[in-house]
Amino acid sequence: MYYRKNNTKKKLNSENSRKLLLILGSYGIIIPMKNKTHWAWKIYFVLYTLGMLFIFLTFLVDESMAQKYYRVLMAFNQTYGIMYYLNLISLGAELLSIIPLFLFTFHVRWLPAIVWQIHFEARILLLLASRSYEWKTLCAFTHASPITALAVALVFILLILPSFTAGFCYAFQRDKLFPNRS
Repeated sequence: MYYRKNNTKKKLNSENSRKLLLILGSYGIIIPMKNKTHWAWKIYFVLYTLGMLFIFLTFLVDESMAQKYYRVLMAFNQTYGIMYYLNLISLGAELLSIIPLFLFTFHVRWLPAIVWQIHFEARILLLLASRSYEWKTLCAFTHASPITALAVALVFILLILPSFTAGFCYAFQRDKLFPNRS
């Protein structure tokens, strides 16, 4: 690989190519990484994307259970609208989590790590602070059948944990995981 500097043609050695890649990466240019990803991550990426799109679209449907729940809450007091908008923002953050999952799965660098670190932390905070409907549904399951509530909680954790793992690794450990491009 060659590049031009001061009208002279120079061969890129490893140090020069590393500097060039750092410059390109700092401008948000996508740089593919060389390592291979296990096929399970690719399957999970497709299933997670479809699941998140389904959840987001069903939330937007006017007759969904979540919409009815928030409508009833806001009928009692308009300040419960805050929970509705927090849930909407949380769903948006979950939709955005598809991006770092894709970048992790296909070993692509995009944007500085601080962007993904902020997104990861915001995603956790929004998951804990919002999702009133889901938390109340899980609480209702505990009253009806604690074993069912435990099973639902475990399934939810097992389905969403890989996306948090990929988001964490991409945000905080991508330099260690993909050292050839840092």
